[in-house]
Amino acid sequence: MVFFLYILGCCLIPPLLVDRQTEEVLTSQIPNSKEKICLIDDSKEALVWRLRMIKEAKQEIILTTFELRDDTSGQAIMAALFDAADRGVSVRVLIDGIDGEIQLNDSQNFMALFLHENIEVKYYNPFQITALWKVNYRLHDKYLVIDDTAYLLGGRNTHDIYLGYFSASAQADRDIVVYETNSGEQNSLDSLHEYFESIWNTEACVSLSGKMGIQKQNEIQNELKNQLEELIHHPDYQITPIDWDNETIETAGMLLLTGSADTNNKDPLIWKELCQLMRNAKKEVIFETPLVICNDAMLTDLMKIKEEVPEVTIITNALENNVNLLAVDYLYQKEQVLKTGVTISEYSGNESLHTKTVLIDDSISIIGSFNLDTRSTYLDTEIMLVIDCPELNANLQEQLDSMQVQCNIYSPDGTVTAGESYLPVEVPFKRKCFTKILSILLYPFQYLL
Repeated sequence: MVFFLYILGCCLIPPLLVDRQTEEVLTSQIPNSKEKICLIDDSKEALVWRLRMIKEAKQEIILTTFELRDDTSGQAIMAALFDAADRGVSVRVLIDGIDGEIQLNDSQNFMALFLHENIEVKYYNPFQITALWKVNYRLHDKYLVIDDTAYLLGGRNTHDIYLGYFSASAQADRDIVVYETNSGEQNSLDSLHEYFESIWNTEACVSLSGKMGIQKQNEIQNELKNQLEELIHHPDYQITPIDWDNETIETAGMLLLTGSADTNNKDPLIWKELCQLMRNAKKEVIFETPLVICNDAMLTDLMKIKEEVPEVTIITNALENNVNLLAVDYLYQKEQVLKTGVTISEYSGNESLHTKTVLIDDSISIIGSFNLDTRSTYLDTEIMLVIDCPELNANLQEQLDSMQVQCNIYSPDGTVTAGESYLPVEVPFKRKCFTKILSILLYPFQYLL
């Protein structure tokens, strides 16, 4: 019983002690960097771009991900990393420790990966029975960096639900590729390198080690590479050289937003920055997020934003369209969020949304890993990229407009308007009961969700 109470206390109490005030900060001015970008919304292209970038690397690859799984797309990424390491490229992989221990504990493919002489893999904050009070602090960043040339950043984890066309339960998501054109000057790639090193070199990150015979390692690597060869010869997965100039568009500037790397309660740095940027809007803010879980301080911030901005819309999954069971807290959230004056568009399309994007007026787009929830705000590592590019903004605005027709739109005055293509999902009675019971059970712990 004492041991059980120790575990329960370590998991629940430390996050409860977080200071949840969100004081005003001034967002740094977006540098006039002229870096170039490419938007990736398609799951197949998301995998292809990762493989193309890894193939382009000459000196260094950095892969940071919340989830890496030993499935078709995960194996393709591992095979590409093997190939790069065999070319002499230095590869570093950083994975959330809790998820890594759950998903990769018995993976021989993964063990062969971190035993390669040119590959180093670390877990961020793995499970420690003697430090259970740290268990709720997770690595939620997702990005891939090659050399001093380019990086890819967004909300996709490294497995079949987000990459390729291999899963029946695929989720919609978004990445942005950034091509660095300002070598020698301070830019977002330099900021990303600095952020990565700040996490990689902390005590929270533990290098992986193990034992496997050389012959077994070689067999695994060769088998994965053969699988990759079969994939890239498929007409849908052609790994062609990247024409950086023609496949990217120019921006007016970019700013990388990052939080703390420490495994403790975090000051809501990214949320503060996002709030300041949104409050600077002249006419409209759209926040696309898979789920909505706000505390009182965040609700107050949303109210302040709405007081200064004419139109504020949150696009999120309808509860029946959300695959995340923890999203049931939204049953209690919707009414509170609507009281702030914002409009909620509940999406009920073919795929569950996993996308995290903010649009501000006609030029600013923000893409990354940050959900509109208390976990992203106070507990996890997160990363968002602010992009000043009217062309990108217009592209995303068009996509979100097309989504709105598949939404039920809830106005603050209580009006509910169905989009032209909105099709209500019939939820089975048993699921309704389960959802209601689960929401009641989880309500006291929403600060952990």
